[in-house]
This record gives sequence, structure tokens and C-alpha cells, in this order.
Amino acid sequence: MEGVGMRVDDGFLISILTACAESGMAVLGKRIHASVERRRFRCSTKVLNAFIDMYAKCGCVDVALGVFSRIEKKDLVPWNSIIQGLDMHECGEKALELFTRMVHESFEPDKYTFIGLLCACTHAGLVNEGILLLLNGESAWDCSSRGHLEEAFQLVRNMPMEPNEIVLGTLLGACRMHNDVDLANAVCEHLFELAPLDPGNFNLLSNIYAQAGDWVNVASVKWQMKNTGSQKPSGASSIEVEEEVHEFTAFDQSHPKSDDIYI
Repeated sequence: MEGVGMRVDDGFLISILTACAESGMAVLGKRIHASVERRRFRCSTKVLNAFIDMYAKCGCVDVALGVFSRIEKKDLVPWNSIIQGLDMHECGEKALELFTRMVHESFEPDKYTFIGLLCACTHAGLVNEGILLLLNGESAWDCSSRGHLEEAFQLVRNMPMEPNEIVLGTLLGACRMHNDVDLANAVCEHLFELAPLDPGNFNLLSNIYAQAGDWVNVASVKWQMKNTGSQKPSGASSIEVEEEVHEFTAFDQSHPKSDDIYI
């Protein structure tokens, strides 16, 4: 098609990427991806999702994760695709990590999310996590999505095994969605015992306090983060200029051409 100048559209790309995924033709899939980037074709979320599926089914998990991370406006479909792709390669812990992120970002999982997670736990030998999802997954999410957070917390506390940071982190994310400061404090008592230095949990708690207008506790959380050295790394942006990649962070003056950049 390139040779005769035919126009490439979403339908064509999705069809051929699906064929590559089903036949394991990773090399052809990569050539298509390179061609799309070379021609600066603006991919829709559906096309990017097809790339994720193709790379995952062809065994290129890291590339699939890279495509997923570059989707700016994600809906539930890419989340489910990457979780199912991780399941294919026994990356259960990574699938659970992404699930926690997904909930923290206010996406509501569906039955396909839970099926993918349960399969990922099974194939990776994560028995406790799989049981936990069976006991807690849909029931706890139903409670939290309807604002019945106390019932969800009691469900987690009454499980036959100790809840891990994934489950507690999910509940903390639900507390933010429903502005439940008291329950967030109760969840964090357990969560900080399991993951005392995780900056994501501190940031989430700080955001919950901020939503409630409790600036005293916001300052307290920030102080704890600084005191324990658990501050979140600064976000960075990178740009390629003349085949050389340059990375920048906010207020960064370390680049040799900073004077020219920040004029």
C-alpha cells in the first residue's frame, strides 16, 4: 500500500494488526508500527489498542507496555488489553500493579478486568492474590463504587488472609472518589505498615485531605514524605534533537544550554 500511495485508515490498521497478532508475525507488526510513526499517522485509541494486543500476543510485553504508556486519553479497553496481555506471559504481579493504578485513576473495572486478573494470578502462581480477588474483587468494588466503603473495609478485614497493599490501595482510591476522610485514615493505618515508603499512597492521602479542605493534614503528610525520604520522583520530559535525546525536569538547570532554553 505504501508503494502505490494508498491511504491508510483505522480499519485497515486494526485488521492487519489483528492478523499479525493471530499469526504471531511480530516482525511485520513492527514494520507497520515503524511505518505509522514514520508517516506521522495519528493513531486512534482503537489502533493503539490493536498494537498493544498484537505485541502482547507476539511476546513483546515491554513494547506493549510502552505503547500503553503513551496513550494519553485511556478508556477501559487499553487497561483490559494490557492486563490480559500480561496474563499471557505470567506477569501477574505487574497486572495487579496496573490494576491498582487503574483504580487510583478512577477507572471502574468490569468483568473482563477481573477475568484477566484472575487468569494472571493463576498462571503466575499467585494463589493468595487470586483467592483475594475471588472473595473481594467484585463484591468490594460494588461496595466502594456505590459509596458503601465501610462494608468494603469490613469485607477486606474479615478475609481469611491478611489484605495486601494492592487491596488496601484500591480501597484508598475509593475513599478519594467518595471523599471519605475517616475511612481513608483507617485504611492507611494498615497500608503504611505494609508499604511505609510508597509515595503513591502518601500522595493519595494528601489529595483526600486536600479535597476535604484539611490543609493542616496536607502539610503533615508532605512533612512525613520529606522526613521518610518517600517523595515521588519528579516527572521528566524528553525530546530527540539531531538523534540525541535530551531529558528535562521542572526547574532543571543542569542542561549545558540552559541559558538558551530558558530565555
